[in-house]
Amino acid sequence: MDQLVDADEQRFFTALENAVGPFLKQGTDKNRSIRDFAEPVGEVARLYRLGFLDLQTVAIELDVENPQVVLTKVGEKRVKQLGLEPLLKTGGVISRFDWEAVDGVSLMQEVARELRYTRIGLR
Repeated sequence: MDQLVDADEQRFFTALENAVGPFLKQGTDKNRSIRDFAEPVGEVARLYRLGFLDLQTVAIELDVENPQVVLTKVGEKRVKQLGLEPLLKTGGVISRFDWEAVDGVSLMQEVARELRYTRIGLR
């Protein structure tokens, strides 16, 4: 069994080297072993999930060119009810975790609904 696990591990690291090695092994890391880098997919996913969104980013995710349209169409009162009050302030942000959290309907889906989208991305 140990031989099978070792062979599988070697196949994984060979594939990882081929897939992401050219991107990671640059500059001073050029000769570094692929095994010495953080696992890339989990790291990117973690950074994405722990990120914050400002009004501009929220608008982009809703396919709205002018971020103020989001606030205008949804309305200040409803924005506050949804817990998005920080977006009313310059430099205000909300967490991606809150934006995408699903307890029936996510905040993103709720705002899209408020904007009268039938699907995210349609105008």
